[in-house]
This record gives sequence, C-alpha cells and structure tokens, in this order.
Amino acid sequence: YSNFRDDIITKGNTGKGIFYAYINYAKFCEQGNEVARLELLDFLLQDKREERKEPAKASNFLTESVFEEEVLERLLRFVPASKIITQFQLGGFRLDIVVLNEASEPAVVIECDGKAYHSSKVAYRYDLHRQRILERHGLKVYRVWSTNWWRDQEREVQRLKRYLEGEGIQLAEKELLAG
Repeated sequence: YSNFRDDIITKGNTGKGIFYAYINYAKFCEQGNEVARLELLDFLLQDKREERKEPAKASNFLTESVFEEEVLERLLRFVPASKIITQFQLGGFRLDIVVLNEASEPAVVIECDGKAYHSSKVAYRYDLHRQRILERHGLKVYRVWSTNWWRDQEREVQRLKRYLEGEGIQLAEKELLAG
C-alpha cells in the first residue's frame, strides 16, 4: 500500500497528482473498493473532459465491436458520459456497458448480444447463470440483440430509454450533443 493521502489529487495537476491517483487507484482495486475506484476514475475523466471542452464520444470509451460502439453512441445522447462505464469488471465478468445510478453506483448492465455468440445452448445457459449472479449483486441486466438493432434501431433505442427510466436512471431532458 501507500501512505499517499486521497485528497492530494487536484484538478489540473498532471504531475504528482496523477501519480498519486494511480497509487490510490491500485489501492482501491486491491481493497475491492468499487465505489472509491469509480469515483476516482470519474473525477479524472471529468477533469479531462473539462480540459478538452468537448462532448464525450463513443470512441473515447473501450468497446469490443462496432455494434457495442453504436449502442454506446446512442446511449451517450441521453445518458451523461460520467454515468457510463464500458468493459466493467465485476466478479470475474466483463460487462459491455454499465450505467450508474444517481449515487454513482453500478445499476444497469447493458449487454450487446450478437446472434453468432449466443446461438449455442452452452453460451445461452452461461449467460443466464451470469445474469442471475449479477442480479444477486443488485444489478439489472438489459440485453440489446444485434438482430433487433439492425432491423429497427429507433425502436430499440426507445425500449432502452423506457427500461432505464423504469429503473430510476435520470435521462437528459433533451438529447445531449453527439460528438
């Protein structure tokens, strides 16, 4: 561990502050303190967005496919970037997109599922098992199926919006600028 104080990290500090942020991030990871880890990442990302004065874009996030990137791009139009984490690690699982609630805690997992991977019975059973585990941790799982997305993207976006609102996720009153 380190003896670095958590409060040493300050906005705009690119020298020691970033080093201390890294040390504290490692400490939070080792402790399993997801809340502190996410707060630190959000703080650092917010600082960078303010510094650049540009809206968040899907290309600023880690995604594994064009499909995930498209879903994320649309999501960023009605959910602030500070409330979204991609490729989130939880209990040995990597989650495509996680939306944080008002307390900045993971609340909704958005899985971008393609037909090729999930057509096998084994993969489907594993996904159901995984979903039950995530739900036991208080997360809600929402699936966006690629076949539905390609057929009618607008319908799928509206379904996603309704689901998020139903789970208490605060959406932007009007569409956020897409980057």
